[in-house]
Amino acid sequence: MGRYLIVAPLSGLDAMRILFCTESAKTAENRKKIFISLCDLCGLCAYACSIILLLTSSLAGQSLPVSGPIERPLEITPGARQAIERGLDWLIAHQQPDGSWKGSHGANTGIVSFAVLSFMANGHLPERGPHGQLVARSIDFVLRYAQPNGLISNPRDTSNGPMYEHGMSTLMLSEVWGEFDRPGLREKLKRAVDVIISSQSEPGGWRYFPVKEDADISVTVTQMVALRAAKDVGVTVPKSTIDAAIRYVKSCATPSGGFLYRPGVGETAYSRTAAGVTALLTCGDFDAPEVMRGIDYLQENKSPSRRTKIYPYYALYYGAQAMYLAPDPQQWQLWYPPIRDELIGLQKSDGRWDGEAGPVYGTTMSLLALSVPYRYLPIYQR
Repeated sequence: MGRYLIVAPLSGLDAMRILFCTESAKTAENRKKIFISLCDLCGLCAYACSIILLLTSSLAGQSLPVSGPIERPLEITPGARQAIERGLDWLIAHQQPDGSWKGSHGANTGIVSFAVLSFMANGHLPERGPHGQLVARSIDFVLRYAQPNGLISNPRDTSNGPMYEHGMSTLMLSEVWGEFDRPGLREKLKRAVDVIISSQSEPGGWRYFPVKEDADISVTVTQMVALRAAKDVGVTVPKSTIDAAIRYVKSCATPSGGFLYRPGVGETAYSRTAAGVTALLTCGDFDAPEVMRGIDYLQENKSPSRRTKIYPYYALYYGAQAMYLAPDPQQWQLWYPPIRDELIGLQKSDGRWDGEAGPVYGTTMSLLALSVPYRYLPIYQR
C-alpha cells in the first residue's frame, strides 16, 4: 500500500474536516495525533488550513469511501456555521485583557474555561492561529486561580460554592493538556483531580464545597466528566471513585426515564436527565437501563413545549453530549437538527445568547452544543 501526503491550505473548518475521511484517523485519539502533529510540522494554523491524508491501494485513482463525520455534512448547516462564527465574534469582542470576560460571571473560572472549550471545539487551539493568544490568555487566567490546595476558583466570582467551577476548570485543563505548554499545568491539574477524589461523599457524589458531605446530580456530573477527561490524559483516577459516582447518578434515575436533583427529592427535569445520561455514557456505562430510559426521555421531551424550563442552556449543552454519545446513532440524528435550529433562533442580533447565568455562560453553552458535530474535543467524542 502506498501512502501520499498532500498539504493544502484551504479556507476554514469545513475544509479541515476532510481529515476525518482517512482510514488511519478512525479513532478520536488517532485523529487528534495526526492533526496536531501535521499542523506543527507544516507550520499551519488549525483554523486556516487542512491536512488531507490519502491512503491508496490497488484502487488508486478511484474515490475513497467516506466514513465518520464526513458522512453527515449537513449537521452544520450554513445557518449554524454563521451562528457559531457570530457567537465566537461576540466572545472575542468582550474578552478582558486578563483573559476573563465582561458581564455576569465573566470572571468565574468555570465559565472562562467553557469559553476556552468553545474556541477549541471549533478548531482554535491555544497559541495557534488567529485566536490562539485569546485562548491562551483565558487558560492563564484560570491557572492563576489554581490554589496550592488544588482548588480552582475565583473567590470574587463564584456560584453557590466552588465545586461547579472547579470541575469545569479541571475539565478544560485536561482538554488543553498536550496542546499548551505552561510550567506547572500538569501539577495543577493533578492537584485539582485530587481535590475531586478526596471530597467525594459517602453516597458517591459531590456538592457545592470540597467536603465529604451530601451530594446532588448537577455538581456530581461536573466532577465525573472532569475525572474522565483527566483519566484520558493519564492522570490517575481510582476505579472505585468512578464506580461510586455511577451508583450515585443511577440512584437519581426514575422509572419514567427522568433524573432527580437528589435521590428521592423533587421532580425530574430535562436538564438533570441530560446531565445524568451524559455522565453515565462518558464513564462508559452504555447499556445501563437508566441510560436507555433517559435517552428515550430526552428524545420524547426535546420540543420546547415539552421540555422543563429549568436551566435551558445547561439542558441543551448536556443534551447534545448525551444524544451524540447514545449507542444508537439515530438518536443523535433525530435530536440535533431541531435543537440546532432552536439555538439559532435564540441567538441575539449581536451574536450572544442570554443564558441563565448571563451572556458569557449562555454563549459558551450554546456554542458547545452547536459544535458537537465537529468532534474536535476528545471528551465530546464517542
